[in-house]
Amino acid sequence: MLKKLNLLTASIQAAVLAGTAVGTAAMANTETEATQVERIQVTGSRIKRTDIEGASPVVSFSRADIDASGELSVADVLRDTNFNSFGSFSESSGFGGGSQGTATVSLRGMGSGRTLVLIDGKRLAPSPGSGGSTVDLNTIPFAAVERMDILTDGASAIYGSDAVGGVINIILRKDFEGFNVTGQLQRPTNEGGDQESISFTYGAATDKGNIIMTVEHDLKDVIYTRDRDYLASNIKDNFQDSTGISQGGRNIEYTVKQADGKFRSEIRPAQLNGQSLCDDRFVGIMPDGREKYANSTVCPFDHTQFSGVTAKVERTNMYTFARYSLNDEIELSMSAMATRKASFGRYAPTVGKFNVLDTQMANESIELADGEEIVAANANWRFIDNGNRDGRTEELMLDFKLGLNSITEWGTWTVGFQRNLNRINQHGSGYVNRKFAEQFAKEGTLTDPVSIALMQHTIINDNKSDYTNFHAGIGFDSIAELPAGDVGLYIHSEYSKTDFKRSADPLSDANAVIGSAGGSTFGERSTKALAVESIIPVHDDIELTVAARYDHYSDFGSKVSPQIGVKYDFADGYAVRSSWGKGFAAPTFDALFTKSQGFPWTYVDGEGWAQIEQNLTGYTGLQAEESETFNIGFIGQVTDSVSFTLDYYSIELENEVSLYSRYRIMDDVKDGIESPAPNRVEFNAAGSPERFFVSYINDGKTEQTGADLTVKGTFDVLDGKLTAQLSYNHIFEYNTPYNGDINNLVDLIGLKGRPQTRWTSNLGYAIQDHSVTLTAQYIDSQLNDYEYDKNCKCYVINPDAVNTDNVATYIDSHTEFNISYNYTYSQDLSLSFGVRNITDEKPEFEDPQTQSRYQAGLYSIQGRVLHAGFNFNF
Repeated sequence: MLKKLNLLTASIQAAVLAGTAVGTAAMANTETEATQVERIQVTGSRIKRTDIEGASPVVSFSRADIDASGELSVADVLRDTNFNSFGSFSESSGFGGGSQGTATVSLRGMGSGRTLVLIDGKRLAPSPGSGGSTVDLNTIPFAAVERMDILTDGASAIYGSDAVGGVINIILRKDFEGFNVTGQLQRPTNEGGDQESISFTYGAATDKGNIIMTVEHDLKDVIYTRDRDYLASNIKDNFQDSTGISQGGRNIEYTVKQADGKFRSEIRPAQLNGQSLCDDRFVGIMPDGREKYANSTVCPFDHTQFSGVTAKVERTNMYTFARYSLNDEIELSMSAMATRKASFGRYAPTVGKFNVLDTQMANESIELADGEEIVAANANWRFIDNGNRDGRTEELMLDFKLGLNSITEWGTWTVGFQRNLNRINQHGSGYVNRKFAEQFAKEGTLTDPVSIALMQHTIINDNKSDYTNFHAGIGFDSIAELPAGDVGLYIHSEYSKTDFKRSADPLSDANAVIGSAGGSTFGERSTKALAVESIIPVHDDIELTVAARYDHYSDFGSKVSPQIGVKYDFADGYAVRSSWGKGFAAPTFDALFTKSQGFPWTYVDGEGWAQIEQNLTGYTGLQAEESETFNIGFIGQVTDSVSFTLDYYSIELENEVSLYSRYRIMDDVKDGIESPAPNRVEFNAAGSPERFFVSYINDGKTEQTGADLTVKGTFDVLDGKLTAQLSYNHIFEYNTPYNGDINNLVDLIGLKGRPQTRWTSNLGYAIQDHSVTLTAQYIDSQLNDYEYDKNCKCYVINPDAVNTDNVATYIDSHTEFNISYNYTYSQDLSLSFGVRNITDEKPEFEDPQTQSRYQAGLYSIQGRVLHAGFNFNF
């Protein structure tokens, strides 16, 4: 971290560590009273209780909050929360592996794979499109959502794996009678990204039970790079200083052995039959600009005129819930979710490298001095004649739950079954058969129409997952009686099995396709778990919660996760609470079994940036990540109208699964040590890295501390109700190993992509049939131009940093304002209107002059969005 501690940080930290910390923020406009007549189940516990406030903080978004946001999906609502600290993956155009229409959330910036997502308290199976590593929020029926709970504490003792950064529990509707139609249109004032949604809900009830059914259809259009002027290419005098263009155009990269026995590497635009192949579809011939290629010229390609940024996504979700009372104590329940999701995305025409040694094209393009001989030659080629790479995915998901639930005189019991089936099929056109490209290059027919047709290849990926879960639980209202009350106990057990398979077409599986990555992978896993939880009333004002869970995984073994929490109501309306626990995250199928090939941009000392082949494989010997969390907080009701919570937390993650990156491999080479297998690098004859082989390893570590503050107020103003709320999140430190060395942790908070502070404020006013809400959302500035200082073992401002030469010292802070208005026309009809991002703020860029390179997970390119909707009950 940049070694600065502002007054706000110091003040919060001092207050928290003095013992005045944590609480739960309830972000609903209307808050459920703290004391309930009946027992309810809250997120983070399986024991039903009369007090919604427990030892761990839970933030709730009511349906009214969700509607006021103007968003049309669970993913969009959760991405906007402060707890999505560093942003998360959204629907990205052309993204491979079946994840093109996928959306995730990453609580506390700990990663989407360390954020547990539940539906009605039950785990939602990870998407096969992400390699089984994370849940796709776009499969959740938005119209059926009743509320969203965010548990901002670890909870492996209750739920098992993945509950490291926190838990998101999506509560779906259970009670509705009648027929409802809801619709909304969204229109950005910039090109692209139009969205519309319509949903139908039906519900009926008898004295024995009820049923509710929801169907929704949503369509969101693609945004192309060309639709945003700030994403356009910025072409300078040389390739190195330009942005938005790719060296993959029509170039020959070659290495020659000189007369003195040394090697040199150069790049030249391709020529054939005495003519340049760098025609007017390319940028033109320009100097390369990199130090190593000072004498090279290149023919780049402007990909911004072709590629998409966001994907077009069309979703149809169906949800059914039914319950029936078998007798006075036992209830049968059933729920089913079904999703069909189709997406479209576009990459620019295929680009890649292939061998052209000893071809006429290479010989004509390469310039040789006396006594030199060619030892290697590759074409860095843009197959523009083959058209764009268009990706189309179709996903079919079914989630079915069946359960028996009972409330008796002595407690509760439940048994249940869950099955989740998911299949994602991906077709990608415009790709190229590598062997044919090399053959036609040798024959000198690479650009002939027949060769172009024969080289065409369509990639096919078929991703499947099958998740089965059996669970049972029994709860006792009282296993012992203490002076302060009854001791409650809950025992939970479950068994689950997951099968995952990704099948690629034979050419892709053999890495014989240019412009594509990924091969076939498969795996399976079974788990068994037993958990115990108890609430102990130590005193009239003190409640102790203890829990422990045992999990056994078929692949890596067993884990035990303990947790203890305490809540002390020390005065009327005021309480202190704290919790401590250990948890874990099982290695994902992706980390265990993945196989892919890509050409990421890589910085090489003395050479500059280059796209270098990277081959990624999973490692089946991975172990579970281990976490330890701590939380202490203070909650207070200052007056009948004003309340606040303050929460201090810490998270420590060890044995973290991390990618053994190509940079670590290069550092190993410099230090003369051998990287752990299978990680290695291959060099060409001139000594430049040509091919990386990377995998995963259990050697990471993350330490994070921070504070959450929420202040709420509700006031009677004139004849209406005024509500105000501030939700403030601040991270004190986010320590990770420097260059993989867990003994040398360095603070990354405040650096690019890791804002230290995020806050959201809401101001609402409701009077009679009218309500209006104004929202402000803030993301802190970040240090962009920095370097590692060995003396302080920290990152500091680059001493040569200036706001010129396409480098910003700091990325600016970012604030967006939203407004929504709702009019209740009658008991059955309401209308809504609003504007998101009123001032049409752009993403915050790392390059202030060229307006390029931004953190896509943090900032949206939607711009200003107008929205209007209706809600009608029959």
